Amino acid sequence: MPWRFCNITLGLAFSIPYKCPIGLLGIILTWKFIQELKGRQGEIDILGAITAFISLFSLLYFVNVAQTTGLNPQNVIFLILGVLSAMTFLYIETRVSQPMLNLELFNNRTFTLANLGALLNFMSQYVMVFLTPFYMQRILHYPADKIGIVMTSFPLATMIVAPFSGYLSDKIGTRILASLGAGTCALALFLMATLPSHTTQMDIMWRMALFGIGTGIFQSPNNSAVMGSAPRPYLGIASGVLATIRNVGMVLGIATGGAILYAIVPSEILQAYILQGPDALFFLSGLRSAYSVGAILTEMAAIASIQQKNI
Repeated sequence: MPWRFCNITLGLAFSIPYKCPIGLLGIILTWKFIQELKGRQGEIDILGAITAFISLFSLLYFVNVAQTTGLNPQNVIFLILGVLSAMTFLYIETRVSQPMLNLELFNNRTFTLANLGALLNFMSQYVMVFLTPFYMQRILHYPADKIGIVMTSFPLATMIVAPFSGYLSDKIGTRILASLGAGTCALALFLMATLPSHTTQMDIMWRMALFGIGTGIFQSPNNSAVMGSAPRPYLGIASGVLATIRNVGMVLGIATGGAILYAIVPSEILQAYILQGPDALFFLSGLRSAYSVGAILTEMAAIASIQQKNI
């Protein structure tokens, strides 16, 4: 979230160009320190890539649109298209000699459970990230700059904790730390669900920082579990699967939070920019339900983590 700080303090004109030297620094460090690991020569799985794209696009479009418009013929068409494309993708991947996604990777229990844990944790993360600004804007009536500062407490905590968690996972293994981190995230979301209609900025920040601590504890060992359980020739595929899982988790988390809110809170309240009195309490009840569901999701991630092999 550094761009939020720059945008608040220095303006939008600076908040975008400042990323250029950071990107260049990343390119230089990558070129200098990361050794090239050449893979084996092979063919591009064009049909697999096309069907995977159609499947993901159609299913995610359906999930995002259906939460506001409900089921209608247009949405159902995208759902059917997504399911058929996914089935076609799986069929292709089991038939081609060099598939885009080697499905045998999922025969590894740790690889499968670690990716499942990442999906569930990112879903819970984006339930919180998506809905909390609405809580501060509509119920607490915070301005945009104050919302940005409060939201920064989450990634800052993650940034501080994650390196230590990675170091510890190299010493004691990934299973306990990943489970502890996901469980801490669940606790933080349950605490977010207790926020009242009138509270202080610090009450929100320490809860979000607690979620950030849990995320920092969880992500480093979970990433190690994914990559450590994959055979060396398939590390690139494993990395791609994990990146896809993260992005799908983000989208599904936003969709889940929005769907719960739309299911509980009347549309006329959702359309209001500022809420007070009974309307604010109604909106808050929807937020609490969404936070609670997010907590359950990341608690399931903790259960998936504890069942992995210790890498």
